[in-house]
Amino acid sequence: MRYAWVLWAALRERLQNCRSLEFVGVGLIGGGRRDVQRQRIVDQDFVVTGISGAADAEDQTEKATVTPGPLAAVRELYGAMLMERGMAREALAAFEGTLAKEPNRLNSLAGAAKAAGQTGDNVKAKVYYDKILAMVGDVDSTRPEIGDARAFLKKF
Repeated sequence: MRYAWVLWAALRERLQNCRSLEFVGVGLIGGGRRDVQRQRIVDQDFVVTGISGAADAEDQTEKATVTPGPLAAVRELYGAMLMERGMAREALAAFEGTLAKEPNRLNSLAGAAKAAGQTGDNVKAKVYYDKILAMVGDVDSTRPEIGDARAFLKKF
């Protein structure tokens, strides 16, 4: 939770001058009390630039060997944002950037596979979908990422 709060605070600082995206940060402060803050952002281009900068900043940090990785890598979130904007080529680069630093993140693999498919690079999409299924095996899951991987690979 502490990492999520710090990440949100860093994003809030970078985006505080924005004007259409609303996000909420919830953090624990002294004595277990919750601090909830809400911010509304309208300038989508500024948001994308801000998230890109936050992802660059996160790339500069080193993860301690005894701690888990972040719950949501900023560059992974940036890739998802780019996909929503129809920028598959740029999103693919963002997801691949996350995977270079933190291999085998399911959401990054799924995002990279989907982005590669949307750019027409089915060979690369197949590689990422294969990695997803290699990670999860034959598990019976309702996760859409796994269903998408199985559906895509049935075509090939």
